[in-house]
Amino acid sequence: MYIVQCVNKEYLDPYYVSRQSQIEAGVPYEHLLFSYDDLPVDHIKIEEPAWQNVTEFSDVEMKGMVLRLAAFDWLKANGFDRVLYIDCDTIIQGDLSELEHVNIKGNWLAAASENHCKYYDKSIYKHRYPQEEQRRFELNPEYFNSGVLLLDLQKCPVQSFVDGFGLELDRYLLPDQDYLNSLAIPYARMPRTYNCVPEMRVADLLETQHLVDLHRELLGADIIHFAARIKPYTENKLDYYGLQIPYERYYEYAQRTEGVSQGFLDIIKGNVDLFKSTINCIRPFL
Repeated sequence: MYIVQCVNKEYLDPYYVSRQSQIEAGVPYEHLLFSYDDLPVDHIKIEEPAWQNVTEFSDVEMKGMVLRLAAFDWLKANGFDRVLYIDCDTIIQGDLSELEHVNIKGNWLAAASENHCKYYDKSIYKHRYPQEEQRRFELNPEYFNSGVLLLDLQKCPVQSFVDGFGLELDRYLLPDQDYLNSLAIPYARMPRTYNCVPEMRVADLLETQHLVDLHRELLGADIIHFAARIKPYTENKLDYYGLQIPYERYYEYAQRTEGVSQGFLDIIKGNVDLFKSTINCIRPFL
């Protein structure tokens, strides 16, 4: 089995941290890294008009989405069988060897469902998020997060991931993740410990009973995935709703990682301090 990651020069620091965590965890698999910084654009078939209607994503982000799909096409064409794709906004804490034995049950993809499927019932989730976002879940009632994927590419009936992408971008809120959901029905369930998303935010602490269980699950997870746009290394600017746990664990890995920039470390440390101060302010009400 191979571990596959995709990166460009703007995301090198998060990649370094993710790779450092893999080394510390003793992950035994060969590592394949795809980057578009040194590739001609036409090698990943980018056509700018395809995403003009997707206004929330930058050119860099959209190229990254296409790169991942192009990587899957390349791996399949070159005879790779089972691969583990991992986003760069992750830290690996545990033994991944059990993933070799995950039964994909005749499917070609195994993934973990989005965290909201466990922590929110549908009525709460629909109330909390914009109505247009619900269109995503029309694709698959068991909508999965694509940050960690176990793929058996030789079983995959898709002729080209890249060629099909962009045909219905106006339908997708998270383009590549929604697209993969539309292709992989049904999919095999991956244990959540391999894609544990810290979706609980500070604003939720006063209205949830799941904080203790969630925190324990996160700290014991094999892979923690900081999904969505708010990351430990983005400047949150007192956006309490955007703060995620456990930033401090990420900071510990970042401090042990060679090659990361000081500015990257400073932002993470600032977010750690901000989260701690917020918790101290609301602790009397918990």
